Amino acid sequence: MQDLLGATLILLAACSLADVATAAFRVPALLGYLAVGALLGPSVSGVVAPGEALDFLSELGVALLLFMVGLEFSLGHFWLSRKTVLAAGSLQMIAVATPLTLMLMWLGQPVQRAALLSTAAAMSSTALVSRQLADQGELTTRHGRSAIGVLVFQDLASVPLLALLAIWARGESPKIESVLLEVLGVLMLFAAAALASRRLLHGLLGWVARQGHEESFVLVSLCVVVAAAAAAHAVGVSAALGAFLAGMVLGESDFRHHMESHLKPFRDVLSGVFFVTIGLQLDGAQILSAPLAVFAWLAVLVPVKIGLNTLALRAT
Repeated sequence: MQDLLGATLILLAACSLADVATAAFRVPALLGYLAVGALLGPSVSGVVAPGEALDFLSELGVALLLFMVGLEFSLGHFWLSRKTVLAAGSLQMIAVATPLTLMLMWLGQPVQRAALLSTAAAMSSTALVSRQLADQGELTTRHGRSAIGVLVFQDLASVPLLALLAIWARGESPKIESVLLEVLGVLMLFAAAALASRRLLHGLLGWVARQGHEESFVLVSLCVVVAAAAAAHAVGVSAALGAFLAGMVLGESDFRHHMESHLKPFRDVLSGVFFVTIGLQLDGAQILSAPLAVFAWLAVLVPVKIGLNTLALRAT
């Protein structure tokens, strides 16, 4: 307990200093959180070590972040833009993963490893992008909605990729029909949950809001976020994706702004902890073992990915 309290104190103090410093230099707070995590982590000072407690807090922070992003959308709006999201997401994945796969195969990597690495490189961090868009007030802009739509597509695309990874790890050959059935099952489960929970969640939150007890409203709102995240995790998909779906279900409700104002402090603090824990996991030894290779790949991958993503989104 003492170790956990001490680590929590150090994290909160470091986050506060990072927030003040980034505001003074007018750079994104995310950079400060990541830098603080790297400095406190095992690869630099070793003051704080990653653990289950910090992992839980960080996952809860991401779930809250994606829940509030979902509040900015609605099921109706997302359904109307489904063709654009599907086209942009598919084209973006193909445009980035295909040339990278061919390049890695040319460099001597096996087909499976090249495909897996290239698809991972095509993915982007939903938590990082949504937090940055929220900080800039651009979630509801046209490009903000397009970015979130592509990120949600990527989260859904990770389901068959994780299934393929598990099959390859067992040394088996994947069957397309089994992977497609798993993806279809997850999508049908999500659609059924969205339709079934819409009336239930609207009624529950509406009844609690009418009672006039602010503390009860906050607690029930947090219960909804955790329940949605736990349900998504139980079916084998990202907990944050489940929270995002719950946010979309409640995005059409009359008390959406009420929830945003009450949950925003929790979101800011816990999502900050998440980015610090990402920094804690940075392995400085791996970077120092081959610094030129690391920075060369970054110098190639980042601009190439930006260019290919731009072309894919322009095409849609």
